Amino acid sequence: MRLYYVDPGMLNNEGHHASWCRGIVGEVRARGIEVKIMTYAGIDAGLRAELGAIPFFRAFGYGWTDGDPVSGWLNWFESAATVTGADLARLTRIGADDLLFFMAGGPPQLQAVLRWLKRFAPGLSPHVAFDLFMEPGLDAVSEPGDIAYTVRDPREDARAILFRFAAREFADGDFARLHLVTAERATSKAYRLLLDQPVGVLPVAHPATAPLVNRAGRRPITASLLGHQRPEKGSHLIPAVARQLLSECDDIRVLVHGVGSAEFSQHQAVLRAMAATDTRLILEERVADEALWRQLLASTDLMLCPYDARRYALRNSGIVSEAIANGIPLVVPAGTALVRVMKEFGAGGVTFTRPIPQAIVGATKRALANFDALAGASWTAAQRWREVHGISRFVDALLALAKPA
Repeated sequence: MRLYYVDPGMLNNEGHHASWCRGIVGEVRARGIEVKIMTYAGIDAGLRAELGAIPFFRAFGYGWTDGDPVSGWLNWFESAATVTGADLARLTRIGADDLLFFMAGGPPQLQAVLRWLKRFAPGLSPHVAFDLFMEPGLDAVSEPGDIAYTVRDPREDARAILFRFAAREFADGDFARLHLVTAERATSKAYRLLLDQPVGVLPVAHPATAPLVNRAGRRPITASLLGHQRPEKGSHLIPAVARQLLSECDDIRVLVHGVGSAEFSQHQAVLRAMAATDTRLILEERVADEALWRQLLASTDLMLCPYDARRYALRNSGIVSEAIANGIPLVVPAGTALVRVMKEFGAGGVTFTRPIPQAIVGATKRALANFDALAGASWTAAQRWREVHGISRFVDALLALAKPA
């Protein structure tokens, strides 16, 4: 068996794609299995060389529009699905004994994979694990005894409509060797209803940094905002949150990993000016390779996630997963999958109910006031997490998909 590790969203070291690849591929190769890594054609040259990746897919996994103000989302879907299908057709040596793992696939990638699988005779296609990492584009609405979902305006987020459209391909084909998966039960439930197909749950692949440390007793406390900063993660709130925390809390440092979208650049300028006058604000503006990312996590005592509750109601966060895995207490929005995961493992944390600086700062101050207890709970939760999740357990579950029933 060979594993084809496919990720059209892997561009550079920003986000989690490169670290996922390093961990998963390293574990699979350690088990004596051949791996081919196939990424977005525009992958950074240094990362490509490090991973031995093949720049293969012409449509970037995070594209969403061709720029047309009316139908850009639909134009992009059509072109990306067509191009991705043509790229998959170039995999002429893949066979029934192989496993193709498609990381973080969106609607055009799903349609392309479904059409590609129809080219194989029944039972002769490779096993395909298709990771529905992205949120489904639905909003959860509480109903008596259950949860209902509403669809967003496609000009804002067309994913639900496009996933549903792509799912028409299930009507006429043999997809016994296709395995749709997510990393969170709420996400899988939403996708099951949206696609009308079974959707499994795999362990979370985020690696934990060792050794595990109990952060109780640390002073001053470093509150961090890490990762790829973009609006859905509250990037626009960061300067005000940092300013208020530093003004109202003495025994604290604020660490901002200032890498993100073009929109975030204006906020970086504000943060630079703040850091120039207050040494308790630490601004890290480098793209994090594996070594720097481990350093950032090790420096963090309290993880701040000023995220949009609506966008995280049906999906987990890599940052939250890594915080729990490494025993770091959290500040997260209420009513989200983030809270469900936190409670599942008993991790220490507090929530805020409104996406405004005052509410986020208030929650952070509550966490600071009870920090040692939260840190102790998070240390215990991290041990539970490692019994269920992590690279090794993820690979166990992934490879099991390709075994005979």
